[in-house]
Amino acid sequence: KIPMHHPKLSQSHWLFGFAVLLAVTLINGATPSISASPSVLTKSRENVTVTWANLPDPTPTDLVTIHSPANQSDYIGHVYLSNTTWQGGEGEYILPLVNNRNDYGFRLWSNATGTLVVVAVSNNVTFENPSEPLQGHLQLTSNPSEMRLMWVSGSENGSQVMYGLQSGSLDYVTKIANTTTYTVQQLCDAPANLSENWRAPGWIHNAIMTGLEASTEYFYKFGSEADGWSEEYSFISSPGVGADLSLDYFVYGDMGVSFPFYIDQDQQPPAAETVHWVRKFLKTELENKPSLVVHIGDISYARGLAFIWDWFFEEIEPISTRVPYMVTIGNHEYDYPQQPFRPSWSNYNTDSGGECGTPYYSRFHMPGPAYTSLLNTSNVTPRNLWYSFEMGPIHFTFISTEDDFLEGSEQYNFIVQDLASVDRSKTPWLVFSGHRPMYTSSLHTSDIGISQRKFSPFKLLFWD
Repeated sequence: KIPMHHPKLSQSHWLFGFAVLLAVTLINGATPSISASPSVLTKSRENVTVTWANLPDPTPTDLVTIHSPANQSDYIGHVYLSNTTWQGGEGEYILPLVNNRNDYGFRLWSNATGTLVVVAVSNNVTFENPSEPLQGHLQLTSNPSEMRLMWVSGSENGSQVMYGLQSGSLDYVTKIANTTTYTVQQLCDAPANLSENWRAPGWIHNAIMTGLEASTEYFYKFGSEADGWSEEYSFISSPGVGADLSLDYFVYGDMGVSFPFYIDQDQQPPAAETVHWVRKFLKTELENKPSLVVHIGDISYARGLAFIWDWFFEEIEPISTRVPYMVTIGNHEYDYPQQPFRPSWSNYNTDSGGECGTPYYSRFHMPGPAYTSLLNTSNVTPRNLWYSFEMGPIHFTFISTEDDFLEGSEQYNFIVQDLASVDRSKTPWLVFSGHRPMYTSSLHTSDIGISQRKFSPFKLLFWD
């Protein structure tokens, strides 16, 4: 069971905490301590052991907070000492840390007086290569002989993908990747644009592998001379398009991240199980077959806590470096108070935590155009909203349930044209999807409102 969150810890707790620390030291002669080992990690998701000792009058609500950067007063998460040998005032936790291009630090808090106060600060933990290329995720383009790869690193220039037909023999190199990033000024509202919640996303690279043979395994790695190179991965290329082909793929939504510590938001523990079973099925049933993942909205559940995006991409990395990871936008990526499509019958709210689509637009690149007509106050060009592609015997059409889908809208016109273009002799299967359902058992007025109006303009298109 996940405990209720404690009140957000403030700077006043620090000052009082050091006074308590001094008093405890004078009385008991033993200073509370906390340390982290190793102090330098060689790779992302490597474990660090956090050890504390000499905590006087321990309570079940004492805790350790996790900070990144280490000098940031606001923490990204915490663990309760009651989960360890807390009664003796000492113990340890083993935690994996994601390389987010910053260092980490840990702080020990005591609740012996009924008020949480800091009594010890750990050494800093850094990464051997903070700029390491990470978070690779494959995506399809509109050309079956291509595969897009996006990833994040600590520097801007010169990144590429090396790929080939044999492990260790990567004979092909992509063009220099397109590279972008985004800033806190490009987020639309709180809590996303508050300094305590902002973490720079690093540099986001985008390259395309071309000339791929159908249903063939390719090996690849990505990076640059400046950042270093990733480990080697592999994927199976698209089988092409045709009614005589077959395709297995995965569909899920509302996943988020399963953290090894508590965060100040709702937790999504099942996310780790989702990743586990997709990985297992890819290895046991689809090892040499083309496949893909469709994540239909509510991607990371960051909702304004920027560090969560790094942890999300690290969590899906075993999947997204093996098969294309295709996405649609959900309310937790986009909805914000000033969004232009906000009819009275909707329940569009503040669900993105002020992100207003900016991380989603920047970190993914689905087939289809960017939507300059929908440019909002973030000044990040929207993309990955409504688009289509074909793989095997299937024509996929994805829509945005957060943008205007009513008859006569830009999105509606795209859907009409896209469905009319489907050749059932080539792709007898049509998959049409968006984040919010067209049918619902919910009796909540706003849920029914969106479902009824979403169904209304499309039902004749489907039946025709």
